[in-house]
Amino acid sequence: MSSKDKDRKRSNVDASPSKKSEIKKVKIQSDEPKSKITDHELFNMEVEESKSRDKMADLSTFKSTVAAIKDSLGVIHDLKMGNDPTAPAEICEQRIFTSLAIAKLRKLNRLSHLGSFRAKDTTSEKRIKSDQYHLQLQNLLYEVGHLQKEINKCLEFRSKDEELNLVSVEEFYSEAPPEISREEVTKTSEHELRKARLQWELEQRKLLANKLSETKKAIEESQNDIQLREAKLESLAPKLTKILESTRPVQEYLGMPFEQDRLQSQLAKYLPQPLFVLFKNLNALQYHDGKGNLTATIEGDMDSARSFVSNTTTKDEDSDSDQEEETHKVSKHRRRMASVQEENLESRVLKQHPLYINLFLQCRSSDQLPAANQGVKVQLYIYYMVNMNMVTVKSELVDGSSAACSVTADDLLEANSILSSIFPDDHGTTCPSSFSQSQLDKLAPSTLSNLRAKIGTPFRWAQRLAGLSVLSTEVTEPKLSSVSVVVKKLKTLVLNRVELVHQLADLEKCNLAVPSNSGELLPRQLPQTKLYHWSRCTFEDFSELAHADEYVKSGAVTPECIIYLAKLTCFHVKVLAHVSISGDYPSTRPIVLLKIEDRQPGECLTRNNSNAIRCIEREINLGKIEETESIVNQLNLQLVRLAWCCDVLIAVNTHETGSPQASLHVKFVPHCRRGRDRQLPLTYNSTTGFFGYSQ
Repeated sequence: MSSKDKDRKRSNVDASPSKKSEIKKVKIQSDEPKSKITDHELFNMEVEESKSRDKMADLSTFKSTVAAIKDSLGVIHDLKMGNDPTAPAEICEQRIFTSLAIAKLRKLNRLSHLGSFRAKDTTSEKRIKSDQYHLQLQNLLYEVGHLQKEINKCLEFRSKDEELNLVSVEEFYSEAPPEISREEVTKTSEHELRKARLQWELEQRKLLANKLSETKKAIEESQNDIQLREAKLESLAPKLTKILESTRPVQEYLGMPFEQDRLQSQLAKYLPQPLFVLFKNLNALQYHDGKGNLTATIEGDMDSARSFVSNTTTKDEDSDSDQEEETHKVSKHRRRMASVQEENLESRVLKQHPLYINLFLQCRSSDQLPAANQGVKVQLYIYYMVNMNMVTVKSELVDGSSAACSVTADDLLEANSILSSIFPDDHGTTCPSSFSQSQLDKLAPSTLSNLRAKIGTPFRWAQRLAGLSVLSTEVTEPKLSSVSVVVKKLKTLVLNRVELVHQLADLEKCNLAVPSNSGELLPRQLPQTKLYHWSRCTFEDFSELAHADEYVKSGAVTPECIIYLAKLTCFHVKVLAHVSISGDYPSTRPIVLLKIEDRQPGECLTRNNSNAIRCIEREINLGKIEETESIVNQLNLQLVRLAWCCDVLIAVNTHETGSPQASLHVKFVPHCRRGRDRQLPLTYNSTTGFFGYSQ
């Protein structure tokens, strides 16, 4: 037997008297009489006991009991293995002790299960209450959201009366009767004022409704009267025809164009729809004018128009394109036939209607323009391209003898140049629709610019006047209310262009005179700064200037603008001015760009490095001209103003440096410069004769 077993046996033997006393006590207690306890009461006692027991104490008791059972089993094993005669008694005692310990473990197990069940029940109850509270919270949140939506609907509610455009409050008080306005009430209550204004609006609308019904009755009566008169006129038509036939010799003798009008009416029947719409509008404008300033006639071969088939189908065009592709695939011995096919393709694509409109315009100047502009005539030929579905215009200036001879402005009086300036960004360089562009793409080597001399120019304004749809990429497209708008713009543009050529001819001769209609904007005497050179400048040369980059990028100066170079001098100062004139001059003012060079050593002044140059450019380009009698002379006026501004600049510089002013007779206010930008006194005051500031 090992030493460990001996020690364990001794501990068990030593502990046996106490255990025996406990067993005896149990036996003694068991001998005492006691009341019988039912299973239900015992279960309730254990339930109550499980509520008050400490879990950690039960755990320590469990561990100690398990250890005691292990020790007791070891002692029993050792006693059975030994030959001690007292072993059976001790083994019995150890068995009793082990059984009591196991009973104690079972009791702890029951108590632990009862505590676990009770904890689970408590957890389940808490979870159910938590779920109930969470559900109530979700319901409350849903109700809060619903109520908030209803509140927002109420706050965002807009009554129908808010959509009405009511008269102003001042007009309401001035026009409404006292029984509706009720100033003593409405001026203190916004609600009463709103009700009164709505009542006044109702009364006004009732009056308007009565007027509408009366007007409708008057219209019906007029329509009935018109129908009666139309019936009379229809009955007069055969009679008038007989009268015209019988009076034909009298018409020829008196020069009455009744027969010509009849022929024009017959030709109008064979016009394509776009030209017919345009001719009707021009004819109405011709009769409205009545002075012979506008004449629209239909020209062409009537027999060809009768036999012309204008409704070419898309299938024929597709077959033509297929034939064109096949001709490119033929062998070398059929190249001659391919060239013939290409010529036929070009003739089909560029086919014009046999009839066209000849528009003759007599441009007479008004009283505000010089009498030298009388008698400028413009001839327009308007064609219809059948397969391209567009209208083209050819033009010529019939009588431009009134315009002065100008070397640098020969192209300004070309009719096509004038027509390109009627509306902005409408130069006729692109096809007006995608369909016409697709037809033009069939002629690969040809472009619209190359074909302009042959077919004319397809301006967008011409398409709109003819009732054709135009696909424009511009954000803002000019609206054409009638043909009269275009005709009026064309006449005004021709007269302004002739007047511009007059001014350019004078500038070529370096004649810079103060306009007689300059009003009180400039002094009457000539400035000291003189013009000694005037020449034409290209857009490429202008765009290469460092100080012109801002104008080019912003689109203020475009390749379509007419650019000139003016050179002025005053003593040792040399002024280079680039003048950009737009096609719709004088609607758009010319833009002047300055560069000042000193004949003495020094740097050049431009708007990039000088506030004074920017100030002068602002005065020239943005200065007021409304006081003049006519704006057609604004180019000359701007150049004269430029010369005076140069005089002021030189005088201010000499005054600041303290040197004598070299016979410059320029009077300006004592403060030579003003403001953070050091502005110059460039605004002339005719009352004092001084140059000062505009504000």
